[in-house]
Amino acid sequence: MLIGKAVTIASNRPDHSPALAGIAGSHPSLKAPLERSLIKIIDIVTATTFFLPVTSAHCRTGAQTYAGFIANTLETDMNRTISDQAWANSAATLGVEVACLQAIAEVESSGAGFLPPPSDLPKVLFEGHIFHRQTDGRFDAIAPNVSYPHWDKSKYAGSAVGEWTRLNTAIALDRDVALQSASWGMFQLMGFNHALCGFSDVEAFVDAHKSGADSQLTAFAQFIAQPRFLAALRARNWQAFASAYNGPGYAKNRYDSKLAAAYARLVASPGA
Repeated sequence: MLIGKAVTIASNRPDHSPALAGIAGSHPSLKAPLERSLIKIIDIVTATTFFLPVTSAHCRTGAQTYAGFIANTLETDMNRTISDQAWANSAATLGVEVACLQAIAEVESSGAGFLPPPSDLPKVLFEGHIFHRQTDGRFDAIAPNVSYPHWDKSKYAGSAVGEWTRLNTAIALDRDVALQSASWGMFQLMGFNHALCGFSDVEAFVDAHKSGADSQLTAFAQFIAQPRFLAALRARNWQAFASAYNGPGYAKNRYDSKLAAAYARLVASPGA
């Protein structure tokens, strides 16, 4: 396995091997991101002119020390925040203000499309009533927490990690439908809208949401290019946009008011 090779190479340095081995054993969630950043990590730990300041005390708590180092590396490598240029390009293409797009991101996900490091997973919210509808309720009896006939707020896990647990439960039952039944990333786009976001299938849509925040913005920009969204957003008609984007129940969540407030704050304090 690639991670095994990384630890083997690093273990040639006696001072570092306990710590790197600690990561592999104590932080299995780092396996995939480590593989993705393998070349950079190996360059660092094997460079003859670069020595990490690891003492015996650090080795005793090596997993924590190196986990922080790896998390910082991944934070740099992974496009977790949308670049200024990407915001500007999407706004220009759509003919809207950058603040309009940023207000939607703020309301939908507090402006963060991923779980905190060391996780590299995008934020999701699993909708069991959609899963029920698309599977004709055949899993209701065996998995009532992820398949039920009507929207039920009490079914949400209450945490980003918990929502991935719910999604994974549904994936084990029907992967394709499960991925379509979750909202994804910074803009919480539903998987079943993958075609309207420019993707041939939901797997490609999910891969894009996992790849970085700029890709999440690209998918969102494609989706809201539809007239029913774009006209309202250009006019900053938050009620009309909220109704189209969030559904007829938007008023119960004060979705339009939250968008208006976020936009006003962003315009008043650009770059804050």
